[in-house]
Amino acid sequence: MDASDPRKQDDAGFGLVEIIVSILMLALLATAFAPVLIGSIRTMAKMSTIATATQDANRALEEQRAMLRTTTTCALTAPSSYSLTDSRGLGLTRTVSYDTSSCASSKLVTVRVLVKASANSANYHSGQTVVDVSTLVYAADAA
Repeated sequence: MDASDPRKQDDAGFGLVEIIVSILMLALLATAFAPVLIGSIRTMAKMSTIATATQDANRALEEQRAMLRTTTTCALTAPSSYSLTDSRGLGLTRTVSYDTSSCASSKLVTVRVLVKASANSANYHSGQTVVDVSTLVYAADAA
């Protein structure tokens, strides 16, 4: 065999077949991880909405607690509904309600805050509850 023999030539670099095989392997890995990535994006969106709704519900509870500390009657009228939007643009509606059935005897008022989706999205249907919280508030000056 002499130096001009094709079998003796040095194959430096990658051939077309190796490159195509590596691209196919990367494509298979990408398709395997795509559902995980999409699921985590949906979960992040849902958690963002829940965080926004929870912060607003806590703010509403604190506002009601501050208001009830100075109330002089058990005949309370709940504030009107309040609309807000989360960081992804989903409309939410907050509703506050009172249960004053034990106010006259124990001066305790149950304050309930309900936050619902006001429009359809990928994670929520219109009217679906996002956050539902309640607490007992001592109405010190209520008679």
